[in-house]
Amino acid sequence: MKKLWIGAMALLLMSATVFSVSCDKEDDKNPPLITNVAITGGGPYTVTATIQDDNGDLKSAELFYKVNAATTFEVVAMTKGTNNVYSGDIPAQTAGDTIWYYIKAVNSVDLVTTEPSNAPTTAKQYIVAGINYAGVVINEIWAGAPTDNEKFIELLNVTTEAIDISGVYFERNNDGTVGTIPANTMLAAGAYYILGTKNNTINPSDPNAPYDNSISSGFSAKKSIRFKMLTPTGDPIDVFLRGDENNLDVTISDLSPKSYSRIPNGTGVWKAVDNPTLRAANDGTGAIDIPDSK
Repeated sequence: MKKLWIGAMALLLMSATVFSVSCDKEDDKNPPLITNVAITGGGPYTVTATIQDDNGDLKSAELFYKVNAATTFEVVAMTKGTNNVYSGDIPAQTAGDTIWYYIKAVNSVDLVTTEPSNAPTTAKQYIVAGINYAGVVINEIWAGAPTDNEKFIELLNVTTEAIDISGVYFERNNDGTVGTIPANTMLAAGAYYILGTKNNTINPSDPNAPYDNSISSGFSAKKSIRFKMLTPTGDPIDVFLRGDENNLDVTISDLSPKSYSRIPNGTGVWKAVDNPTLRAANDGTGAIDIPDSK
């Protein structure tokens, strides 16, 4: 009986060992799993994917991309975030361009997965849309400030996506270009962008939070004025007009110290209000129609 018991124990131990080795071998044979591939952003374009593997950390996760008819793919190392989500960025491209991309993951035992599975023969496709300049509005103009340094022009991104406003420029009356937004300027969703006047970027209310940029000319709450915002190629985005288009820069009436504001914030018609609201939702207190505004 004792010999039978010992034999049974040996058989169980052997079976457990075989089962364990079998599981280890099974893990070794499983390549990485790539799911939930997505591309977002307005340039750069962020590609994300969930990558899981039975063998622990990956040896590498890479994003391959090319643009239009390019014959070779550029390679970007992907970074691991939370919940096994990896990400990599594709640089900004021109509206209408086609981006071809795929993901490659290699695990610790050198098993490889690509998504799509037959990449690079097949790759995912993303067509670059044009910049949504219509999502940026002239939102407030404090033309009636007590001093020139306090005067500002406020832009607002009314969309839920960041917008590249690089190269957007401004014209005042018939003065030509009075300011241009620098390269590599992204305006976040719901964010404000402030222009001072007469080349001033110092914010008198808070010197540690300067205006983002400036225009070279001034702004008056007394005179007829036309202020345009245009795309880098000269297409109109938004305009503020008070007075006669054909008789600019003449005295109409003094609305100081009121501020010209869209009421409601970002979407409404122009009103003259009591309280300027730098980088905040416009305040309709004391709102009146602006004489001769359009």
